[in-house]
Amino acid sequence: MAACMNGLGFIIVSSAVAQNSRKYVQLLRTRHRIRYFDRCLADINRKYSGWKETTSASKEILFSSGKPLKISTGKLARFADGCSVAQLGDTSVMVTAVSKTRQSSSSFLPLVVDYRQKAAAAGRIPTNFLRRELGPTEKEILTSRVIDRSVRPLFPEGYLYDTQLVCNLIAVDGHNDPDVVSINAASAALSLSDIPWNGPVGAVRVGMIDGELVINPTRRELVQSSLNLVVTGAEHNLVGSSHVAGVASQSILIQNLHQARTMERPFE
Repeated sequence: MAACMNGLGFIIVSSAVAQNSRKYVQLLRTRHRIRYFDRCLADINRKYSGWKETTSASKEILFSSGKPLKISTGKLARFADGCSVAQLGDTSVMVTAVSKTRQSSSSFLPLVVDYRQKAAAAGRIPTNFLRRELGPTEKEILTSRVIDRSVRPLFPEGYLYDTQLVCNLIAVDGHNDPDVVSINAASAALSLSDIPWNGPVGAVRVGMIDGELVINPTRRELVQSSLNLVVTGAEHNLVGSSHVAGVASQSILIQNLHQARTMERPFE
């Protein structure tokens, strides 16, 4: 009986020592991680000593419909080559532009545009089974293509560096479509970066309601509109356009393009 009690006491003492040893090891690991994190922060501060001195700037463009488009920079994603946040109404999009410093071996411009509409922008949790963001939807793919077609023609010939534009939807109000906002934000991000690009460009959406042109119509107005035209233009020429409508005469289309070019002037 005494031998059993002594063995039980030894087991209890051994388990307590082992548990304390585990806690001690975890404490050492935590301290090591904190010190490593502090060293990383010190290296970043030494490498980017002028990072905190970056000034922020913003500009507002007023459309004929009375809606201002606000473009700001200097507050978010400062480590990117270029970053801008464009806001129309309560819809806000952040676009970052980065590029490699070593030329790729491809024979074409390796430009990647990644546009994502996250559920957090609407204050929601993804409603799928996994409760997380999945692959890009058809709308996101088409919007990425529109942004790509708007900025790709203005890269200089022979520029073969891997370049990426990431468009993150920060907030959405359900009234203003973020695709046109993303094109303007991408133009500002590329213009602010050191990436060679013959921009900037300006993009607007043109609708027609009861025979009258509407610049940047809301989603409710698009339901009544007989025209859905997205026009992107540079300083001296038209870069691209996306037309979603039924039958439109040539005179109406030319009139819409002329009106869109007039509204794009403040961007240049």
